[in-house]
Amino acid sequence: MILVNIIDVAKKTGFSTATVSRYFNNPEKLKDETRKKIEETVRELDFHPNSLARGLITSSTNSIGIIIPDINNVFYPTVIRGIQDNMLEDGYTAFISNTDDDIDRERMYINTYLGKRVDGIIFLGTRPIEKNNSDHIVNVSKRIPVVVISDRIDTTDKDATICNVYSDEEGGAFEAVKYLVKLGHKKIAFITSSIESGTYYRKMAGYKRALQHSDIGFNKNYVFYERPYAQGGYNATKRLLKLNDRPTAVFAISDQMALGVIKGIHENDLSIPGDISLIGFSGVSISKDVFPELTTIDQEPYEMGEKASKMMMSLLKGEEIIDKNVSLKTILRTRSSCGQV
Repeated sequence: MILVNIIDVAKKTGFSTATVSRYFNNPEKLKDETRKKIEETVRELDFHPNSLARGLITSSTNSIGIIIPDINNVFYPTVIRGIQDNMLEDGYTAFISNTDDDIDRERMYINTYLGKRVDGIIFLGTRPIEKNNSDHIVNVSKRIPVVVISDRIDTTDKDATICNVYSDEEGGAFEAVKYLVKLGHKKIAFITSSIESGTYYRKMAGYKRALQHSDIGFNKNYVFYERPYAQGGYNATKRLLKLNDRPTAVFAISDQMALGVIKGIHENDLSIPGDISLIGFSGVSISKDVFPELTTIDQEPYEMGEKASKMMMSLLKGEEIIDKNVSLKTILRTRSSCGQV
């Protein structure tokens, strides 16, 4: 296979390499006939310009890095789709890396992206509660724009460029429990994770606040900590069904965990919502593909990704962003998994 470079294109067209380079970087500055001839030659030679080499000239590679903590989380693909769909309209592509909740691996991917000269980095997913585990992101934001999705990194450093897009998770959890209370439930289990990350902390706060607001005492026996996957929801369900004073409703911190709850309830010949009502949190597409359809707190993941992408594009264009912290309201989607006591 013969590799074609910009010099070959220049020789074939009879134009200078500077003119051919201008075709890729500032085509509007070329005459129509010149642009058309170069375009035909590029197609004929099957030439693909090196984005990194072009970036050395233009200081832009038209690429974004996306770092996620857990590729097995079904919430993230829809957010990423929202990011990419919007970026394509501006001619940007994205690299995606998974850290498995490993801060050291996150730092490694950051260095890799900086080596690839990405124009910005989007961090998707909840952050550790310990603030020093995000200091390296503040440092990166002094070099290139950073957008954080599903959490918030605050800094007083004037040289840092960080925007945050997140949903009101505490408010959403409060609304979920209040809805169950409205249906007459007072024994409400809460299935969450013991991982020290912001999302679990905020949802727990909303759960407790709703109970207090409804004059219902907090019962630690109704709180179950498991890994944040369907298997975790299933394991928690097996435990809660053994309680003598069994809950009449379950609030799972994600739709993914709620899938495991559905499996556990059905395996024990119980019905939803006849025996136990269930509400999830996320609003991913699978919430409508299960039986019964899952009542959930919708975070509108696609719109979240789209909003974050637009903020990144604004940062890259040098536009002023007045509000760098955008809190999106959640939406209660009532379906058939919840019923009266």
